[in-house]
Amino acid sequence: MEIDWLKNFLLLAEMGHFSRAAKHSFISQPAFSRRIQQIEDWVGVILLDRSHNPVKLTPAGKEFVLVAQKILQDLEKKINSELGTKIKDSKINHGQIYIIANPEELLDTILLLKTNKNTKFRQLIDITAVDYPENQKRFKMVYLFLSHELNQRIILSFFINENQQISSLTKIFPSANWMEREIFDMYGVKFNDHPDMRRILTDYGFEGHPLRKDFPLTGHNEVRYSEDEKKVIY
Repeated sequence: MEIDWLKNFLLLAEMGHFSRAAKHSFISQPAFSRRIQQIEDWVGVILLDRSHNPVKLTPAGKEFVLVAQKILQDLEKKINSELGTKIKDSKINHGQIYIIANPEELLDTILLLKTNKNTKFRQLIDITAVDYPENQKRFKMVYLFLSHELNQRIILSFFINENQQISSLTKIFPSANWMEREIFDMYGVKFNDHPDMRRILTDYGFEGHPLRKDFPLTGHNEVRYSEDEKKVIY
């Protein structure tokens, strides 16, 4: 278990995020060993006792893991302290912080995560959605952020009703523009105060939203490419 955790930590140190890949052996043993060696050279201590089979963490390695865990726990406490009632819940899972946000407080929450000196989540990685058609609150909105200074990632999410509109992040993160257009196109979720709320992946005359789970596999309309008009027509 300690070795699995260290694998994830080494991936964090190298790529900026935890991954389940190492835990499920999607990383080869030689590559894992090289990464271990690189981190050991970097920190100047031996993290693994290679005299055992399987290898075990050295006392320094155990301390290294505990420090990494404490850094993450302290960050979660700071986020809860700063945001207070603006968020509903938080937890640490797979080496990342997950936040359940209040959609009515979305802009204030994101602005604090970006600008606060204790968080510094200054890069929006992605925005996506998950469709649960059986739920009253059908869509789960998911936001992924990165703090380069802290080398940490955070995942923020909340549920909304099918016709509920949510605030656009474009004034805080201009890169949210196309991400939110994609969600509108694929799921039909609309964003308040978006500067250009149009489809982005499908044609402007397209009917429906392809990533909704009740969208028919064949679509609603048959389309074909017209050699005469040099475009896709309905």
